[in-house]
Amino acid sequence: MTHTILLLRKSWRHDRLQIAALQSLRHFRLWLGVMGLSLLGACGGGGSSGGIGDQVLDTSVPTLSITSDAPSSARAPFKLTFTFSGPVTFPASDGILSWATNNTNATANRSTFTQVSATQYTVTVTPVSSAKGNWTLTVPAGGYKNQGGNASNTTAVAVTQAIDAAPPIGTFSATVPSGQLAYIGPTTVTLRFDLPLDADLTLDKLVLSSTSFSTGVATAAGIVSNLVKTSAPGALPVYTFLYTPASGSNSVNFGLAPNAVFSGSIPNATNTWLAWFVGS
Repeated sequence: MTHTILLLRKSWRHDRLQIAALQSLRHFRLWLGVMGLSLLGACGGGGSSGGIGDQVLDTSVPTLSITSDAPSSARAPFKLTFTFSGPVTFPASDGILSWATNNTNATANRSTFTQVSATQYTVTVTPVSSAKGNWTLTVPAGGYKNQGGNASNTTAVAVTQAIDAAPPIGTFSATVPSGQLAYIGPTTVTLRFDLPLDADLTLDKLVLSSTSFSTGVATAAGIVSNLVKTSAPGALPVYTFLYTPASGSNSVNFGLAPNAVFSGSIPNATNTWLAWFVGS
């Protein structure tokens, strides 16, 4: 009887040890499963299970629009605004180093390229002196990338601005008396400008020089007076003035002083009118 009881106790202890071993094995297998899933996610596996490796490469590229604050024809420096539909990066440090410009009529001042916001940039463009025509800036394919820097624009974007930085030109004229070869005595001279002026012409901006018609020696230039603006409001400027020549027969050269007048902040061109006058 005692022997039987001892055998039963041993058998019960053995069973408990087996149960404990099985439970430990189940826990180990469960731990292996969890670690396996974690390693699989860290390595980019797991299909569409939503693991760490499920990030998708962003290949979308923002669109771009370019606007100018200049009037229909730019005479003074103007600003271009680049508006992107989302944040971007540029292949060059100054942003527009790789962008193509036609510098014949204007120049994009690269040092003024400025970020205004996460999606907006500006640059100042200066017309070339006396230029007249179109100016174009083109952002070529590959000119900018999306925020991740992994996808570029595939289509070029361009903007064209008309440039008219031509200086105002004043043209002198007068009427020769019938049957005469020269202007005789005091003469009314007309001065017409081809562009609107920022401010009216004043008499002291007229420049004259005179030489003897026969000897070529410099003579008294004569007198200008009675400057009057005769053009209607809104029309191109027209002035008249009275010229009284010095005595004798002289070749008289009429002109405008430098910076005599401005049109859109652009000073007048240097041009002259040579005429033969006979004074009393």
